[in-house]
Amino acid sequence: MSIPDLPAPLVGCLFCHAEGTITEFAPRQWFGFGSGFPRLVCNRCKAVALFEPQDDGWRIAYQRFSKRRQYFYAAQVLGQAGWLAADQAIDISTKVFIQRQRLQQAQQGDLSWLKPLDVSIPNAPAAGTVYLTFAHVNLHQGGNADDQPLDTGSLFITYTTLHLLGRDRDWSYPLSQIETVDYSGAGWKIHLTTKETKRYFFCEPSQDETDPQLTTAIIKAFINPAQ
Repeated sequence: MSIPDLPAPLVGCLFCHAEGTITEFAPRQWFGFGSGFPRLVCNRCKAVALFEPQDDGWRIAYQRFSKRRQYFYAAQVLGQAGWLAADQAIDISTKVFIQRQRLQQAQQGDLSWLKPLDVSIPNAPAAGTVYLTFAHVNLHQGGNADDQPLDTGSLFITYTTLHLLGRDRDWSYPLSQIETVDYSGAGWKIHLTTKETKRYFFCEPSQDETDPQLTTAIIKAFINPAQ
């Protein structure tokens, strides 16, 4: 079988996208989960996946993968997905590749790829062009994440402003009031500097919203634009 005819996971790593780094190991002989499937090991990112050729294609499931920050998004959407059919795996891997490129650009201050959304902020049409929206965001007061949110609603992010259309009222903060912004597997968090008790926004984005890692990079680029 020639290289162009090989299934994609045998040509390159779907996790880190390096080519020529995959080694295929025969199924293990001892009894246990995954013992009946060949394993694919990437010698670059060290990802280990179970692989099953099928009559009409193949499927893949990641057993181990890197948790380094550069592979955050891949770990979230590929590493924890379980068995994926060929089309699913290729589609998700493509999204991982694009996210990684966008992340690198944002970290360098290049947001030329980020397009404005065709939405306006209800009750605040003059707030500016919206670049990111999140449907379910909590505004907390204080430092205890277990406390009930001060308010919850949809968040609109412009080049200069955070605007929460809450259930109780609207909340608007200039980006200059952001103290820190960070992310984890649980979601992203924006800490605010206010005259009141410390406040922060927290969001666990849905699958069709911008992921926490890229969101964080975009906001940081807004705060410190490239000169």
